[in-house]
Amino acid sequence: ADEVVITVGNTPPVAEAGGDQTVHVGTGVTLDGSGSSDADGDLPLTYGWMQAGGPAVTLSAAQTAAPSFTAPGTPTVLTFTLWVTDSYGLAATAADEVVITIGNTPPVADAGDDRTAHVGTGVTLDGSGSSDADGDLPLTYAWTQTGGTAVAFTPVISVTTFTAPGTAEVLTFTLTVTDSLGLVSTAADEVVITVGNTPPVAEAG
Repeated sequence: ADEVVITVGNTPPVAEAGGDQTVHVGTGVTLDGSGSSDADGDLPLTYGWMQAGGPAVTLSAAQTAAPSFTAPGTPTVLTFTLWVTDSYGLAATAADEVVITIGNTPPVADAGDDRTAHVGTGVTLDGSGSSDADGDLPLTYAWTQTGGTAVAFTPVISVTTFTAPGTAEVLTFTLTVTDSLGLVSTAADEVVITVGNTPPVAEAG
């Protein structure tokens, strides 16, 4: 008699949790396990996502290929692992991990251009050119006088005015801005106001 051997096997599926992502604080994020596969074609796959690191978030439909969640309101790093199981109940030999980096770009303070003003005249400080790349508006403004005779002005608005001293000198001011999520500009911006008085010109005729 002749004998034949039939080997019945099942290759484990492979979990693919998708590429790492960098997203903005407070935005919606979708995980993508759709790249997971099974060499034998034992579909559909069953998905199981678990959070492995970072502040806890709530996944919608954690048993699907593409669950979603809302990013925390502060910068952090979240990690998730994905397990997949084929239609015969065979699990992947290893989970796959995806890293989600939650960020917030600091706003940029712009105190305007240096300029010259006449003694005793009104001077405007203009920080309206300040910006935030993420669009976390409105910005909060904080002006500080860092040099020269102290002058009176409103320090918490984008555009503020003061009266120049009655003597020639140099005044300096710095501006810092904070975005609507509380992130402060990484550097203050400085503006220099040179207060002068041009001598009169004598004309004897």
